[in-house]
Amino acid sequence: MFRTSRLLIAMCLVALFVATGSAAYAEEMVPIKVTSDKLNYDASGQKVTFEGNVHVTHPDAQLWSKKITILLTPKDNKPKEKKEDDGAAMDPGQIDKIIAEGTVKVVMTDGKTGDCEKATYNLGTGVLIMEGSPVLRDGANSIQGETINFYVKENKSEVLGSSALPVEALFSAPKRVKK
Repeated sequence: MFRTSRLLIAMCLVALFVATGSAAYAEEMVPIKVTSDKLNYDASGQKVTFEGNVHVTHPDAQLWSKKITILLTPKDNKPKEKKEDDGAAMDPGQIDKIIAEGTVKVVMTDGKTGDCEKATYNLGTGVLIMEGSPVLRDGANSIQGETINFYVKENKSEVLGSSALPVEALFSAPKRVKK
């Protein structure tokens, strides 16, 4: 049986650990390595952006994309006070949303893979949205459509198709042999 939820959960974990390594989502801290050509941190816009050849290494999976943007909200949700010396408060905040864009690819240590053009994870709603010809693979099994939504809190997924890109699932089954 094809299990998209395991791959999607791993993608969510990779996304979650990119910026926080938060113990709220795991029992132990694990090393997360992010490499890219460029990193920008915008304190006033509460945004961290990794650009160019982005590679995230997590013990359970690896993720590649052209760009990862992490949107933050202030920890106390109060408007930031400006400092006189630099014009912006230094509040790294909490992660609100993580967006991976441009040839997004995830490879898990167990061989499962996923590809899309854009993957957005909203921590508040617990929904991961894969767009841009998303495909999930588990050996000979695969599923694709226009959009794949994974509801982390409910551990359920939904694959949406369109007339241009219908849902397509390929499953492998044992061949019946006459005795």
